[in-house]
Amino acid sequence: MGDVIVSMEHITKEFPGVKALDDVKFNLRAGEVMALLGENGAGKSTLMKILSGVYSLDQGSLKIFGKDYESLTPSSAREAGVAIIHQELNTKEGNGGLIAVDKKGNFAMPFNSGGMFRGYLYKEKGTGKISKAVGIGKKMKTL
Repeated sequence: MGDVIVSMEHITKEFPGVKALDDVKFNLRAGEVMALLGENGAGKSTLMKILSGVYSLDQGSLKIFGKDYESLTPSSAREAGVAIIHQELNTKEGNGGLIAVDKKGNFAMPFNSGGMFRGYLYKEKGTGKISKAVGIGKKMKTL
């Protein structure tokens, strides 16, 4: 595996009445595919929200691409190279889950309407263009 690109050491986060993270260690290496698994309430989302600058950490250290950060904002996290795709994405047509993201930041996700699968939405990063295709291999239509 490659070099460590994200290092989170001794991460602690508390909310009123609950310690969400207690001395957590997380390292991600270049070229590594990582999955965070655990029961509801285990702290997976909290850890990723700290990494993406949504939450501040109470204790611990955070290093991204070798640079130390005491705290991050969503903007500074993006500038550091962090992008988080949250569990659920809401589209105008209904709820969808992420299907794929490429290196350029383009993504595709399913959309539903009336409780039924209707096709895929594709977003090309930086253009603001959203295209819709029904089924795989169908011609895309720009919305």
